[in-house]
Amino acid sequence: MQEQTAPFCSQPWTTLYVQWDGKVTRPCIRGPQNLGSLETYADIRDLWNGAAMQNVRSAVATQTNLNLACRTCHAARSRTIDHLTSFGRNIGGDFGYDKVANYYDVHDSWQAGQIAPETGPIVLVLDMSSK
Repeated sequence: MQEQTAPFCSQPWTTLYVQWDGKVTRPCIRGPQNLGSLETYADIRDLWNGAAMQNVRSAVATQTNLNLACRTCHAARSRTIDHLTSFGRNIGGDFGYDKVANYYDVHDSWQAGQIAPETGPIVLVLDMSSK
């Protein structure tokens, strides 16, 4: 078995979940963790690399201070969440340069476990189901 070098979950480097009311939760469907609100940020990039998201990335990258949902996936390594591999397989001529460049930047920042990557999310989930 090959040793894993990247953090066990890519979601903190790839995905932003926004609830119907503008609240942002941690980047995982397995449980809520309030990370702020779009109303309090001038730009979504400020939230993306704000203290709350950096804390989530740090916990996942260092495998310390994991919340319950993260501990569950971490304990079952078969539950590794990797949005990047499947997304990368679908990169083709329909994607513009900026989108492809962001994908590779996100991939590299996840592999390195960067806490404040200079990227944007590649997945934005707008959850309208709770309204």
